[in-house]
Amino acid sequence: MIKVYSNYVVCDTREEAIKAQTIIINAMCHIPKICEERDMFLVHHELGEYKMQALLNPKALATLYKEWRELTAEHEQDGKSIDCGESNVRSDFSAFAELDETISFEEMLILERAY
Repeated sequence: MIKVYSNYVVCDTREEAIKAQTIIINAMCHIPKICEERDMFLVHHELGEYKMQALLNPKALATLYKEWRELTAEHEQDGKSIDCGESNVRSDFSAFAELDETISFEEMLILERAY
């Protein structure tokens, strides 16, 4: 299992660590070191949690965004905004998606356009 944090990835196997390392190399043009600690592998990155998760599993956040939009559709009729330009809307989605940090406007706009 690969678990993404804001600036590193934790992997159960070396194969997963190599997969994460390859994604980071392609996105950032540098080779991150794989650190082995006890029974897990750590790979440092500077992509941010959302971007790394999206690169590892692009459908996961898009699926969460679709679920969130369907749930918030009822509230939109009541006048509640779902404009990703508003920080409280991004915070609401970030909490729903259980992200460590609030998603950026640019990142959420990509999800909205795909929706």
